[in-house]
Amino acid sequence: MKRKNNWMAIVLALVLVAGLTVGFLLLGQGNRGNTAVTPAAASAFSTQEVTAAATTAAQQPQQINLAAPSDAVELADPPHVDLSRFNSNMAFATLMNMAVDTGPYIGQTVKMRGLYYSVTFQETGDVMHLLYVGDEAACCGIGLEFRLTGNPKHPEDYPPEYSIVEVTGIFGTFQFGDQTYPYLTANDFVMVEEPTDLYQRRGG
Repeated sequence: MKRKNNWMAIVLALVLVAGLTVGFLLLGQGNRGNTAVTPAAASAFSTQEVTAAATTAAQQPQQINLAAPSDAVELADPPHVDLSRFNSNMAFATLMNMAVDTGPYIGQTVKMRGLYYSVTFQETGDVMHLLYVGDEAACCGIGLEFRLTGNPKHPEDYPPEYSIVEVTGIFGTFQFGDQTYPYLTANDFVMVEEPTDLYQRRGG
């Protein structure tokens, strides 16, 4: 169970996959923007799994270091991987593969477009910033963490919650327990679309 608990504790938003709709992820839980949530509350699994995840997170509140380097990172132009050119199905499938098989992408420049949202850890006050990429059917999605260089402040130096942004950064990983998780280190972001009603995004 330890392996599963570690996975669930970090799932918070880092790799939110397998049947999470945009509506459930960003609306159904009622945890918006800078609202403080537990790592477990940002995922959607069984009560038993969520309870186990919350226990693990409470016991290990300092294990996730979300800090990015102060100095700007050097990015390849054009990027090695440009997910912003793909349709939503291809972008989701490719990003999912990158999250599962991280090795070939470490150190590469990755450009992606997605729905921005943030998650705040109750235990530490740290904020995790993510881009959500979903498939066209709005049945599956994945959130990839990104970290901005230059010591930005939240929320003033970040996009509005639920806006569409592009981020180009260096693909890296970190360890949590015996699991490996991906993230991007970026210098800035590009606003693509201001926030709109999420129900409209879902076609509701």
